[in-house]
Amino acid sequence: MSPSTATHRTYAMALILCAVAIQAAAQTTPYTPPPSPRVKLNFDLNWKFIRDDVAGAEALGFDDSSWTTVSTPHTFNDVDSFRQIISHSGGDRGTYKGLSWPAKAGGGPLYDIACHRIDLMNCLFDRPLRATGYRSTLVHPIAVEDNATVLIEHDSGLRGMVDVRWHSRVARDEFRIRGTDGEMDLTPLNAPALKFPGGAEEVPAAANLHYPCVEDFARAVLEGRPPRSSGATALETEWAMGQVQANL
Repeated sequence: MSPSTATHRTYAMALILCAVAIQAAAQTTPYTPPPSPRVKLNFDLNWKFIRDDVAGAEALGFDDSSWTTVSTPHTFNDVDSFRQIISHSGGDRGTYKGLSWPAKAGGGPLYDIACHRIDLMNCLFDRPLRATGYRSTLVHPIAVEDNATVLIEHDSGLRGMVDVRWHSRVARDEFRIRGTDGEMDLTPLNAPALKFPGGAEEVPAAANLHYPCVEDFARAVLEGRPPRSSGATALETEWAMGQVQANL
């Protein structure tokens, strides 16, 4: 063996020993990640609910200590839904249909009605890029808005408007899409009729409007796939409503 070969083997052995030492040190020294800036907030505290139309409950200093303490998410008909046999298209029957006061609901028709329309528009027209709007309280003596108008520009370039009201007795559920050469009319939105320039067809909704979304979510969990309606879509809708809230 030549001196040169022996020297090269010595260097190689030294490098191997160095690598083993570094690996051993890495295994004995646990990795400590930096502190996370993430803050977790619990919105489940101090929610009060009563299933009644209580006079004066709109006052900010109203005493609601005797009301029921509930957790979120919560619905006013959590104890009376699906207690009666229903027909295939008859919907749920026997549920309470009066007024209620979710003391910390956070908003009026903007969060109660407009959120569903905005979510649908985001699904059809792509994510929102810009949003603005107005809300006011004109009729009802409540601490939140009784009407709201939202204008959204979507990533596809389309602009949509949502107008929701609690202060009008005129029943309406309009949804129209106007393009260059025609219009699609889905009015009323929860009915089966769909009109378009080439004709019309019937697309009946489920007897329970929420069931298909709940069913898909449950199947997605069982099948290990993402649900059709993900939390990301809800964040986009929440962002659009937040833009309206900020425009006081």
